[in-house]
Amino acid sequence: ELFSGIVGRIKIMANLNIMENRLPQDGHIQVTVENKKLDIRLSTVPVQNGESVVLRLFNTQEVAPELGRLGFSQEILGKLSLATGYPNGLVLITGPTGSGKTTTLHALLCTMDRKRLKIITIEDPVENSIPGINQIQVHEEIGLGFDSLLRRVLRQDPDVIMVGEIRDRETAELALRAALTGHLIFATLHTNDSISAVTRLENMGLEPYLVASVLRMCTAQRLVRKVCPYCSENVPVPAVLKKLGKEFSLPDCGTIREERGCEKCSYTGFSGRTVVSEIFMVDDDAVKKISRQQELVKNMNSSLAYDGVKKVFAGETTLSELKREGIV
Repeated sequence: ELFSGIVGRIKIMANLNIMENRLPQDGHIQVTVENKKLDIRLSTVPVQNGESVVLRLFNTQEVAPELGRLGFSQEILGKLSLATGYPNGLVLITGPTGSGKTTTLHALLCTMDRKRLKIITIEDPVENSIPGINQIQVHEEIGLGFDSLLRRVLRQDPDVIMVGEIRDRETAELALRAALTGHLIFATLHTNDSISAVTRLENMGLEPYLVASVLRMCTAQRLVRKVCPYCSENVPVPAVLKKLGKEFSLPDCGTIREERGCEKCSYTGFSGRTVVSEIFMVDDDAVKKISRQQELVKNMNSSLAYDGVKKVFAGETTLSELKREGIV
């Protein structure tokens, strides 16, 4: 009874149909809490005993973090920094929902010369307000989807465009055409790893030669929790990690950190999050293989698993976190 009352109130706040519990519904709520404006994205799905409701909270006044503070390795940071120097092309960030893709894109855009360049973003929702950047909110209910907004943005004489998500063939084709006509496009995709982004674009019906001509790099990422620095303890490296360490030619660290739980971490054993990532740079060899639809081979020493195991060996996160995110 209490649950149904809470769900009803939330649906009213999101302007959803409170009488409809047979169909999924999406909406959003804007509230102010402690002088902070929050945008709450709401998703409801009918289940056997009622409705499942998920809320995602976005602080619209939060400043985009610096790229160097997100947890990327120095090697990947160096490659990511090349992305903002391309005169044109397509740069992709991939990963599941909630893996920090938009945060990474915002951090990248903040490293660019926003006074000289006209940068426009198309987002759903606009998670952070960034000075010097024109940010546009998607409104599917009135016909302003990613594809229709991208068409209109291209008439605004932009230098750089960020597409919050490539969801369909039409948006993908527009993004590729924009990159071909001299624009630098940043976008996200839902794929398991960086190389799979190429397959995903081809499965949408895009010509391989077009993908090869515009794709510059693709980064895949996951967010993992960091062990609490106050209560975590040293433990011996388990056999599975020793095996992975040898496969990746990593030096034996002797011990790793394991979560425990204390008052400072609310007895979870974790405090904060960091990024585990891999990056696929589209060099001349990759261009030929993509054009000819030949198999792309990933270097295991630059994979998500490699970066994740390195972070476990460094005492930043745990093996259980890598397993939870499907990294190993």
